[in-house]
Amino acid sequence: MDPQGGWFVLLAVTLFALGVLSNWWLIERPRGFMVGEPAPVTYRIRTSWLRGLGVKDVMLGTAKVLLESPEDVLSPRLLGLIMSMDGPRRGRIITSSAAVVEMAAAGRLDLSDRRSVEAAIWSMVDRLQMDQGDKNVVFQVVLEVVESAESAGSVGSVIAYEGQMINDGLARLLMSEGYRDRSFPWKRFAWSLLAVMAWSAMSWSLFSRSTGGRDDMKPRQWCFVLSVVILCWGVQLVLSFWLMDLMFPAALASWLFLTLPVAPAFGLSLGWGIVGAIICFVYFPPLAAVQVVQAVLSSGLGYVLLKGSTSRLSLLGRLVSYFALIAVASIFVRWGFGAPMDMNLFLTYGVLSLLCPSLILALLPLWERLFGVISPLMLMELSHPSSALLKRLQLEAPGTYHHCLTVGTIAEEAAERLGLEGLLVRAGAYYHDIGKLRRPKFFIENQVGENVHDGLSPSLSALVILSHVKDGLEMADQYGLPDFVKDFISEHHGTTCLAYFYRKAKSMGEDVPIEQFSYPGPPPRSRETALVMLADSVEAAAKSMGSKLDDPSELEGMVEEVIKSKLDSHQLDQVDFTIQDMRIIRDSFVKTLRSMRHTRAVRPV
Repeated sequence: MDPQGGWFVLLAVTLFALGVLSNWWLIERPRGFMVGEPAPVTYRIRTSWLRGLGVKDVMLGTAKVLLESPEDVLSPRLLGLIMSMDGPRRGRIITSSAAVVEMAAAGRLDLSDRRSVEAAIWSMVDRLQMDQGDKNVVFQVVLEVVESAESAGSVGSVIAYEGQMINDGLARLLMSEGYRDRSFPWKRFAWSLLAVMAWSAMSWSLFSRSTGGRDDMKPRQWCFVLSVVILCWGVQLVLSFWLMDLMFPAALASWLFLTLPVAPAFGLSLGWGIVGAIICFVYFPPLAAVQVVQAVLSSGLGYVLLKGSTSRLSLLGRLVSYFALIAVASIFVRWGFGAPMDMNLFLTYGVLSLLCPSLILALLPLWERLFGVISPLMLMELSHPSSALLKRLQLEAPGTYHHCLTVGTIAEEAAERLGLEGLLVRAGAYYHDIGKLRRPKFFIENQVGENVHDGLSPSLSALVILSHVKDGLEMADQYGLPDFVKDFISEHHGTTCLAYFYRKAKSMGEDVPIEQFSYPGPPPRSRETALVMLADSVEAAAKSMGSKLDDPSELEGMVEEVIKSKLDSHQLDQVDFTIQDMRIIRDSFVKTLRSMRHTRAVRPV
């Protein structure tokens, strides 16, 4: 791992540690309980997910209280009956009752059937070595304890009042209901820290691959990832104390899929979603299971639904469908754990399915501005004809504008066949030649009649043409275009040479270095900018072919020649195109050019 990767892991671990410490100090510690100390707040049963376990813990706790202070457990009638007995008999009945309660807690009582509960309790009592009268008293004591535990196990019932001493039984019940003790969770903290460390290292690796190892984009990208992870799981960590599920794995995945390439978005949303679910709900496995399912579904559905939108309305519709499907799955998981289904639950998920998509889209411009990430909304805005620079191209350099549109069409089709982001390639193609706005008449597509280069020296002509890259970068800064557009501007010619003017200068006897007639570069460093370079050259070559373009073999030969020339001049050395990719690009270019060239034969009337 490179040094920046190490800093990324260190920052992720540090922020996670600070988040856990802050959450424990500000939220968990003041409301946490400790065995042997008074309860700081009143605790209630919050869910029926673990109701059976809760009843069992109440019974175990009551058995211990029965031995120590029966007056805190028994009804006045039973307490009076037992206290009227002599000491040895009273002690034998209380001890036997506590033992039977513990046996009942260890067994599986069907609390919904009173007759079966009574039969099960009597079968345990009947095995005691005592007379029938004492067995009847023990039976009544145990039945009263079980009924009391059952009523205490209903949702909303008080587990422990503020100021009540917490014993081991109450502590187990509180833990089963998701309440946390006051001690710092060192074991949970250590395991979570290891998980964050491992996954942040994997995250960095995914990002390095997705950006082709380009250092200029890494810091802003991993800052963005850390920010959305901290936002989503920081809020969820706080809300987890109240067992609230607001579908944060889906929110995290949607932001990642809308701003990152598919492969890293899938891996990051799946990994961080699962890690976050376990960290937030380690004390309450059912909700952890719900959010793990959400993380898995969010990654899969994001891969299918959240790529390829070409309009705002389409993107909003896909997001609503995305959250609605995850909400339905969450309800089914809750139902599988035996959670009660009420209208509040359905209403909550329904509101979230409508509210979350709007919030996701509303925050996208903020992420774009802060971290320079690329979203579909940004690409749609840039590609719209009403964009300031595109309007200038239409009016001041119409030939260049038409050229950019054609290059965008050719490159976008090939990008989609390669599984790349077509909108990104199209936007880059639309702006790759904006530098020609400085001197539009010096470029052949904008010339009408006389060629201004006929009266210039080859060196001066080359200087003017080469400068459109530098001019384009300056205009991109002036208009506040995102960094990825600047990549298309600087890389679409790579370090190629203006061969025509170089040969012309040589023929005139000028002793000039080839570097004076070459673009400054750099060569394409991504598949997207390489596609635009190839499409740009193919479109220019197609214009010069004239009627030969109608011949399929001539057209295919021209495309192959352009691709071969870029390979031979090492312009594609930094791009990981395979031989199969090059075939796909060639076939796509040929098909698109033929469809654009197609005309209907004119027949005499």
